[in-house]
Amino acid sequence: MDEKYRSGNCGICLGRIGDESVAECPCGMIFHDACALPTGACPYCSRPYSELSVRKPDRARCPVCGRYIKGNSCLCGAVLPWPDGTFTCSCGASVDGEDPVCSSCGAVYELTRFDAGGGKRKER
Repeated sequence: MDEKYRSGNCGICLGRIGDESVAECPCGMIFHDACALPTGACPYCSRPYSELSVRKPDRARCPVCGRYIKGNSCLCGAVLPWPDGTFTCSCGASVDGEDPVCSSCGAVYELTRFDAGGGKRKER
């Protein structure tokens, strides 16, 4: 996401934008998308929400808690595999996602798969 948005403040709640979805009005004001959507319009120029440009962050959301994540781990404790199916243990070792036990420190990870509808099922 553009640095312009990351370092800006929301024109509604005045909070820092950070890496959240941002809505930009043609009048130049920026908002957290979560703040702008319920208002239905820009509080500064009254343009409808549908005319605001919404930009999503460059990061994925955690399938467990919904937070935006950086890398392959989330604040909630979820560890997501890299495209090759491995992930990095907290000790720094690489762990195979099919056998989620770290060979270096012995940490055991719970394997959870998500179906296409967003539901999850625990496997280990």
